[in-house]
Amino acid sequence: MTDYITARSSCRAKDAYLYTVKTMEKLTWLQTNYYKKILWIGLNDIEEEGTYRWEDDNSICSGSWINETFVSGQPSNGKLYTPDGEDCISFFYEVPLLNDAYCFQNYSYICEKPFFNFP
Repeated sequence: MTDYITARSSCRAKDAYLYTVKTMEKLTWLQTNYYKKILWIGLNDIEEEGTYRWEDDNSICSGSWINETFVSGQPSNGKLYTPDGEDCISFFYEVPLLNDAYCFQNYSYICEKPFFNFP
């Protein structure tokens, strides 16, 4: 278990990225296989508050996808522990959907490597 930035760096060192949940099939896979863990996924709004970007290609996550896959009322950007708020996204198994979290929290993670890596 580690913080988001370390998890992201670890994946990048392997020419990979944090697991992305861009389809319902990938979310269902997490729900089926990781029903007792909180995991970092490759989505965050570190650069610009409220603009969630995917780690694999830096694309912006749509608002409709956020509404469909996040815990109700999330992302909330809670600021209890830091004025920057919750900028990193995790899979929260108890619901089991996505949730924003403080990047310094220690969770498990999955690295995902593309099958083809074009230059």
